[in-house]
Amino acid sequence: MSDHSKTFAKVLAGAILLYYAVLLGRIIVRWDYYQWDFKTFFYAGKAHAEGLNPYGLTALAKVAGGPVRFRFIYPPVTLWVFRLFSLFFRLKIAYYVFLALKVAALSLLLLLWKKIFLKSEAGLWFVPFALVAFNSSIFVDLMAGNISVFEQAGLWLAFYAFLKRKYIFFSALVVGVACFKITPVFFLLLLIFARHPRKWLYLLGSLSAFAAIQGISFATSPLFEDFLVYNRALGRGTANPSTYSLIVDLLTGLGARLHHPLPPILFTVVFGLFGVAVLIVGGRAVGRLFHRKEWMSEEKDRLLVFFACLTYAVLVPRFLAYSHIILIVPAYFALKRFMPALGGGLFFILAALQIPQQAAGPGTDWFFQTIWTYSGVIIGWALWVLYKAKMH
Repeated sequence: MSDHSKTFAKVLAGAILLYYAVLLGRIIVRWDYYQWDFKTFFYAGKAHAEGLNPYGLTALAKVAGGPVRFRFIYPPVTLWVFRLFSLFFRLKIAYYVFLALKVAALSLLLLLWKKIFLKSEAGLWFVPFALVAFNSSIFVDLMAGNISVFEQAGLWLAFYAFLKRKYIFFSALVVGVACFKITPVFFLLLLIFARHPRKWLYLLGSLSAFAAIQGISFATSPLFEDFLVYNRALGRGTANPSTYSLIVDLLTGLGARLHHPLPPILFTVVFGLFGVAVLIVGGRAVGRLFHRKEWMSEEKDRLLVFFACLTYAVLVPRFLAYSHIILIVPAYFALKRFMPALGGGLFFILAALQIPQQAAGPGTDWFFQTIWTYSGVIIGWALWVLYKAKMH
């Protein structure tokens, strides 16, 4: 790279960092507008403390003194965490405490990614890439006030423990994270590939611990049924651009063309078969990876973690905008290690994917709208196939 190219790269990277610093400033100043998810958490904790049902919008509005935009949808056990904010702080102070904790968690996350998981691959472009990749999923989380950055910090700390073969610590972190959004319990399957004689005991023990927590919550909390009821609807399209939603959209479109709506059970069956196929093919690919002599042991573990993240991304039924954070490191690693000839190409592709386009060709609007809507999970599929090929 010439001196002029290096200078240009530094200026562009600096401009991106400055732009997102300004965005963070807006979140700090406009406390009345941003972090709407956190406001739901805050009022849910307050409603719970007052003996009201935090899963009802009426109860949330009552303690808020006005309308609340979104329902609380996390398991009842998490309410004890959110109660701490309403117990010790007023909303405005709680807003800034939550944001400060999230910035600290994000700093830890970026440090883990750069120093532990990417190392020499990180380079100048990584942080700007992380900020813009997958429709700026990190800043979507900061703006929404969701817990995804905390979730990711917990998961990547768990992955670090996995690399260090601290399997009890790994299991405890994954179980703790899964108590909030349930689906991260998937990552306990990494223990199948652990290099430890008691790995099956660790797997059974951690799954049992997670099941026990949920079972006790179900048995002791009358709110557990509300949690289940309000999590049945997954959403589709931009509300939930997951593989499951894409399958539903495709099959719904097929039924419309056939003038015969397809039964909803078919959506679940097709998604289930897809998931089983992904797990079988992916498991075989990992098995071949561990038989390859040219990969160092630590390198194999890193690839295993990245491949697990991609598998999770293409299988999880609810894959919201901020959920795409899980794709950032596997995507960047693939760019640097598997596609070095592209240089910064993927960086600009992912940035361009944030610009909505309208297809000009007759009859192609539906196709391109689908591509835009599901671009994150489609990239996840492409990366999954790439990793599988490289592990063969």
